[in-house]
Amino acid sequence: MGTCKSCGKQTFGNYEYCMNCRPQGQKSSQGGSYRSRDDHRDTSELPAECIFTDSFYGSDGYIKGEVYTDAAEKMARLFQREYMTQTSLRHLFNAVNAIKMKLKSDRSTPQGYIRENFLKIIAHTEYQAKRGVVKEVFRKFMDTHKELAIKDRKEFLGFADYFMSIVARMKQK
Repeated sequence: MGTCKSCGKQTFGNYEYCMNCRPQGQKSSQGGSYRSRDDHRDTSELPAECIFTDSFYGSDGYIKGEVYTDAAEKMARLFQREYMTQTSLRHLFNAVNAIKMKLKSDRSTPQGYIRENFLKIIAHTEYQAKRGVVKEVFRKFMDTHKELAIKDRKEFLGFADYFMSIVARMKQK
């Protein structure tokens, strides 16, 4: 049992506020409607080896192996440490995959299509992060890879494969 920061009454579990004093809009990662004292974890920075700044492709023109292996595994573990699940990412993954499928089925799809639709996904990610649906670390991940993903068709496909590898490596609950 804790003590409410506002009124001093006893709280259920280890929460900062009682149910009468909780700040409006506060949501707990535990599914409750007010924040737990344990919910103060700092979202860690993205590991440097999981950030692709120049290209998802090696000098030989093929996608880098770490896109499918080490980097994807580390990002999947980081997302899971932040209590993210495949389900929480599914909507955004499906949106990225829809762009990928359009590019593969219609080779004449202009670069502007990638830019416009991917930036819509970025905006939706920002919105979902503010609502607490996705974690800040995922917003950082998307924002960090934004410029590279919209650079050209090939790089977008590399990003889509990287995202797919991360989601595939996440364990289901």
